[in-house]
Amino acid sequence: MTFTEKLKKILCIMLGIDGQPFIPEERMTVEQIQVRVWAVVILTIAFVFASTVLIAITSLIFTIQPMLRMAPIDAIFAKQVNDAMLLSGGVLGGVAGMTFVNAGVNYVYKKLTDETPPPVKDEPDAA
Repeated sequence: MTFTEKLKKILCIMLGIDGQPFIPEERMTVEQIQVRVWAVVILTIAFVFASTVLIAITSLIFTIQPMLRMAPIDAIFAKQVNDAMLLSGGVLGGVAGMTFVNAGVNYVYKKLTDETPPPVKDEPDAA
């Protein structure tokens, strides 16, 4: 068995891929799907945010700057990074705020109302 075949076998075991399609025992609910989608969105934006900050800091630290003021190209770069950071921060804040507000409203609603829905009365049709 070659190294490539061994690596493929190990990855298939780790990822649960055995040549058969993955069929979950029960379907996910809408809430579970929504949580997973939001997690991917938030993690992607956070990754872009963090990588942009690290790249900006690294590029500004390891370049020689003029003594009196910032180099013109670095000033333009810093302005672009500032705009990107404001946008990313706003999106992250908006998504997190919406999620927390939604969870808070659901919590308060459940506390103010009974957990059990009111019984439905069977009324005869008026036709």
